Amino acid sequence: MQWPRAVTDQLDRVIAAHPLDPSIDEGRLNALSGTLASLDTELREQIQAATAAQVAPLITALQADGPVEPDDLDLIQLWLVGDAEYYLKMENDFPAWIAELNRLIGVLRDLRSEAVTPTTMSRVEATVRDALRVSADIVFYRQQEERVRSFQNAAKDLSRDDKRMIADLLAASRRASPSVARSSFRGRPPGRYLDDRSECVQPCRVRDAEVGPSMA
Repeated sequence: MQWPRAVTDQLDRVIAAHPLDPSIDEGRLNALSGTLASLDTELREQIQAATAAQVAPLITALQADGPVEPDDLDLIQLWLVGDAEYYLKMENDFPAWIAELNRLIGVLRDLRSEAVTPTTMSRVEATVRDALRVSADIVFYRQQEERVRSFQNAAKDLSRDDKRMIADLLAASRRASPSVARSSFRGRPPGRYLDDRSECVQPCRVRDAEVGPSMA
C-alpha cells in the first residue's frame, strides 16, 4: 500500500521544515501548524477509506444485535478512539511535563516569599503562563487516557442499545467530517460521545497538530 498523494504532498511540506531554525517567525510557524492540521484531517480520512469496506458490514451486524468479535472491537476502537490510542503509544514526554510543572510550582512558591513589586508580579505572571502551557499538555494526555479506558470498559459488555449507538456513530462518521470519529467514549451505556476538540483547554497549543493513528 502506497501513501496517497494527498498525504505525501502535505507530509513533504512538513518534513521540508526540518530542522527548524530557532529564529523562525510566527507566520511560518502558523503555516506549519496549518499544514499539520490538514495532514491530520487527511490521515483520518485515509484511515477511514482504507477500512470502510470492513466497517459497512459491521454497522449492519451491530444494528441487528449481532455478535462482536475481537477484530470487530479493534476496528471500532480504531474509528472511535484510534487517535487517542496511538497518541498515548507515541507520546514520551509525560514524565518530563510532570517534572516541569513541579519545577514551575516551586518557582511560584519561591516568588511568593519575595517582596511585591511590579517586577515580581511580572515574573509570577510569566511563570503562571508557562505552567498553564505545561498543565494543558498534561490534561490533554489524561483526557486521551480516559477516552481509551472508557471505550475499553464499555466494550466489555455491549447491550443491544450499545451496539445500535455505536452503529449510528460509525454510520454518521462515514458521512460527516473525520472529527466525528474522534469521539470520547464516556460512561455506560455509551450514550455520550463528545469530540475532544470541543473541550480544548489549551490556550497556547494547536490541538489539531496532535499525533493521530498510524497507518500501520
